[in-house]
Amino acid sequence: MTPRVRDLDNPTPDVGFTDTPTTPTSQDHGLNLPPLTVTDPNMFVPLDTTRWFTGKWEPPSRIGSGDILLEGHLNWLDGESGSAKTWFAAVWALDHLRAGRKVGWVDEEMGEAGLRLRMLGVGAGLVDLANFDALEPMSRDLATHVAAFHEWAASLGRGGLLVLDSAAPILAASGVEENSNGEVTQFMGSVLLPLSRRYGLTVLVIDHKSKEGANGSKYSRGAGSKRNAADAYFTVRPITPLSKEQDGQYELAFVKDRGAKYVDGDVFDVVAKRTGAPSGGRVEWSFTRLDAAERERRKVAKVEDTADAIVERVVALLAGIYPQGMSASAIKTELSVRDATAKAALVQAQKAGRIAQDGETIGGTPSWRAVETTPTTDATEVEQ
Repeated sequence: MTPRVRDLDNPTPDVGFTDTPTTPTSQDHGLNLPPLTVTDPNMFVPLDTTRWFTGKWEPPSRIGSGDILLEGHLNWLDGESGSAKTWFAAVWALDHLRAGRKVGWVDEEMGEAGLRLRMLGVGAGLVDLANFDALEPMSRDLATHVAAFHEWAASLGRGGLLVLDSAAPILAASGVEENSNGEVTQFMGSVLLPLSRRYGLTVLVIDHKSKEGANGSKYSRGAGSKRNAADAYFTVRPITPLSKEQDGQYELAFVKDRGAKYVDGDVFDVVAKRTGAPSGGRVEWSFTRLDAAERERRKVAKVEDTADAIVERVVALLAGIYPQGMSASAIKTELSVRDATAKAALVQAQKAGRIAQDGETIGGTPSWRAVETTPTTDATEVEQ
């Protein structure tokens, strides 16, 4: 085979050979190359550490009702459906507006009717909403249009509040796989964190927790990197859901706090009271931080209450594999419950005589098995 030799004196038509490299574009000879990424001029500017020795450095401020939000940082709030997450955001948004600050709200879930209900329901008036910039659902790709998104967010000014409702549709619209830690981490680092780090905004992301993940899980639905990247992470659990017929009560628990004021397990009791007509009246919200004794009392009561509901599932699980036994850790994994809940359920079922820890030994410990039930009399005995 004759080798191919490039003839420099007779180059390929429309292709120029020069000593100077050219910047590729998507229009270059139909090659469909990606556009050149513009480098952020501040990407490699080091910190001015001389500032560390001037003045008195204070921890970040807590703002809004209950002093919950970490000012100028990324806050993450999750909870299962119906846990009033958007109501909480509306309360904090009104606090910001009445403090003379601007609020931006990226709504990719409720629509105008739902947002109107929340904001007017917490008492926002015409003057308050003059500094309220809300964006209706539009499935925005924030990863692709990050520059335009940051420009709009920066218009809120330092100290402003930006609410993102909610994480799942925002990630989906941006082409981010919610269960991929790598993709979620990259999105948070390039799209969300600069909002607080660079523009001084307080950011609040609303997220959903599946009912399966609500049993003590510290993670919202999808990737666990959400918790890792957020500065403050808290979760809400409904005790009595707010409705037109009744007031609401919720528990707001801290999972993470870089502001160092709260610790994992700090709990707030949140009460929502309706005033005026049920359909059009206001809802007043109050936040009370629980002391250590009350937190422990509720923790024990919650485990016992949850265990009652889990007992039937434990018995059904073991009956389904009778006479084979199963370890406590395997039961916990199979039912997707916490250690404390599983242990409490096992003890209750054992006291009721429905299960016994006398099965085959697994890892040096007898396994749990269902107890065979045998009638004390048969039909013949009854007739006699």
